[in-house]
Amino acid sequence: MSLQLVDDDLVGLAGAIWSSIVGREAEPSYVSTAELAAERTVTACVHISGGWHGSVSMVLPSALAEQVASLMFDVPSHELSQEEILDAVGELANIAGGNVKGLIEESCELSLPVVAEGTSYVLAMPGSHVTSSVVLSHEGIPFALQIHERLDAGA
Repeated sequence: MSLQLVDDDLVGLAGAIWSSIVGREAEPSYVSTAELAAERTVTACVHISGGWHGSVSMVLPSALAEQVASLMFDVPSHELSQEEILDAVGELANIAGGNVKGLIEESCELSLPVVAEGTSYVLAMPGSHVTSSVVLSHEGIPFALQIHERLDAGA
């Protein structure tokens, strides 16, 4: 089964998650994922398996990840631990993955989030390709949501 999500669907999904979790609107951005990856970022990914096989990933600049964690945990940013920041971005990816999983008619399972932080790293999912990718912004700071589908998913 192939998941048919167009970028507009992904913008709506990301916007709804952002609004419900962060309490503020996110708007489409014209920044590329390559530009976003040039700075220090936090990337979280969850895998979906069963009726559809793929992954959902979110990429946030570290400063935005810190803002989100502060809002989610209701803790001033200077009091946050690195673990809390990574956990917050992992939870965003988990929520996005759960929403994507809900669009799949067949039974699926969602993995725990995997989270990485740094600069100039590559998130590789061999055997998959990006089917949808959007960059939105929160108060002018861009973040990305991507859908990766396993190449042999239709087999």
